[in-house]
Amino acid sequence: MKKIPVIIIMISFLFVSFSAFSAEKEGQKGANSTVYDKASDQAIFNRVGDWFATLGKNEEEKAQILRKRKLKRDAKQLEKEVKKAKKQAIEIKNTTDKDKAK
Repeated sequence: MKKIPVIIIMISFLFVSFSAFSAEKEGQKGANSTVYDKASDQAIFNRVGDWFATLGKNEEEKAQILRKRKLKRDAKQLEKEVKKAKKQAIEIKNTTDKDKAK
């Protein structure tokens, strides 16, 4: 009977340790950046923010606010994609330069 609580405690420590390794770099806290890359506009935090922003507004104002917020999120996503593409281009250039040097 004493083994069951010990096993439960060990399993809980195991789950806690997995969440500690979710960050990309050592010493960095928080979620991995791939989590944010895969988040969509229909994620719960976007819908809740949109709901608060449109609370008490008429239909025309709601539509206008939602359009602006969507455009802002799309622009931010495009910026992220451009940064990622630049990073990949630099990595490709560095690998080709190393191959040429050999």
